[in-house]
Amino acid sequence: MKQPTRRGRRGAVLIAALVCLAIVMAMLAAMLVGALQISRQMRVERDRRQCELLLQAGLDRAALRVSAAEPYPGEVWAVPAADIIERGDGRVTIEVSRTAAAPPQIHVVAEYPIGVVTKSAAALQAKAFVDLVLGPEGQAILRKYGFAR
Repeated sequence: MKQPTRRGRRGAVLIAALVCLAIVMAMLAAMLVGALQISRQMRVERDRRQCELLLQAGLDRAALRVSAAEPYPGEVWAVPAADIIERGDGRVTIEVSRTAAAPPQIHVVAEYPIGVVTKSAAALQAKAFVDLVLGPEGQAILRKYGFAR
């Protein structure tokens, strides 16, 4: 029986090391992709929560103003970009409608900016997404889930 040569053993060790390195690199890549997905999801959740807070603040303000003695028709707030993660100015619109027999109806709209980040690596895809959201198909989907433009 022939004994493996020293050179043959080194080749086998080198191949085993390369296979282990490939496995480790694949695991690290999977972890990186997962971390990026979690980061994106956290940004979406943060933006959604911030919009909810703007709506709640609008409702609270309207309820306080409606309960005051003078008539309150509503108002519009401009929310600077620096206050909403520098993506563009937002706006909160409060409308109050009154009828003689019913209590005042309060309608609050929080407009949150959408756009393409100027230094985006995926600017074409981002532009396509913005066009979809602002187009008729995207607006129909938003209306279906209770959002209005």
